[in-house]
Amino acid sequence: MAALLEVKNLTVRYEPRLHRPLDAVRDVSFTIEEGGFVGLIGESGSGKSTLGDALLRLTTRPGRIAAGEILFDGHDLTAMTEDELRPYRWRDIATVFQSSMNALNPVVRVEDQFRDAIELHSPLRGGAVRERVRELFDMVMIEHRFIRAYPHELSGGMRQRVNLALALANHPRFVLLDEPTTGLDVVVQRSILDAVRTLQRQQGFSVLFISHDMGTVLELSDRILVMYAGKIVEEHTSADLLRRPLHPYSKGLMGSYGDPRAETVRLTYVPGRPPDLALELTGCPFAPRCPEAIGVCVESAPELLPLGDARVACHVAHAASEPGAVQPPRRFAGPEFVKTAEETREARDHDVLLQLENVSRHYREIGRAHV
Repeated sequence: MAALLEVKNLTVRYEPRLHRPLDAVRDVSFTIEEGGFVGLIGESGSGKSTLGDALLRLTTRPGRIAAGEILFDGHDLTAMTEDELRPYRWRDIATVFQSSMNALNPVVRVEDQFRDAIELHSPLRGGAVRERVRELFDMVMIEHRFIRAYPHELSGGMRQRVNLALALANHPRFVLLDEPTTGLDVVVQRSILDAVRTLQRQQGFSVLFISHDMGTVLELSDRILVMYAGKIVEEHTSADLLRRPLHPYSKGLMGSYGDPRAETVRLTYVPGRPPDLALELTGCPFAPRCPEAIGVCVESAPELLPLGDARVACHVAHAASEPGAVQPPRRFAGPEFVKTAEETREARDHDVLLQLENVSRHYREIGRAHV
């Protein structure tokens, strides 16, 4: 399948006045095909949101795109002026930001915000815009009576659904989701992400999904990029990443995820902290935290190279793929939390600690009551 988005050797540099410059994204390359759903994972500070901002050309000072290309349908976004880039935004490329309240203008009605985006990037006007907004509200399952509401009159989940509808208003070909359910309860998170996946399959747009939620990324994504210290260290299908991660950092991330379908859940963690990118790095940036590190790891930085159906930047992983090689350990040494199926059953059999039945809370306004 043809690549819709192709990132080549992208580097994003921050140059603050009072501190050392640092490359938050370092020589990153990947592609996203038409209709692809790609996840991007990594701990805080790995460069995920910086990469997302760069793809949208939203990097602001003291940051800048220092090197590389971002090819969208063959056109280099990094070489475009703001006027040249403007037609792509909300028409071909859209995004759902982390904070639903901050992403909407608090003093403008929701319908008017849709009208601005639609009229700027499509020929629709007047009643046709209003009908399109109604269609979008139906897609994300929000009642039409909220179309004329202000953002503060909507719940957090409804605001994020509005953001999703706004992103899809002009039939984009690529949507970037940067932690789109942050701060929402798990039920609302699930409903929004189910809506995203359903709409993506129906409309065929491509997605880059940035998240810390391992379970959701594994479930929704076809392919996953693992990012550490500003670099992609592994690219794998979601199923294979869960079953057999190749990079030790990926193994650590998978160890921190408990599959709810498993009979026994075993959780570990990745010890240590990510490196300071303002300092010169020698060798593999994960080597100081890696239980599998060998001599070459501290001497030279590994390249992101193919390994089977995946790509991985790890000397140990490539060495282990050689015939007769000894397989490295799959887990980090250290404390583990293990929950067996028997322990779960025993916990369910304990006496009830708290039970609520038929609970209601009433709010009263002048002249009428609300439940």
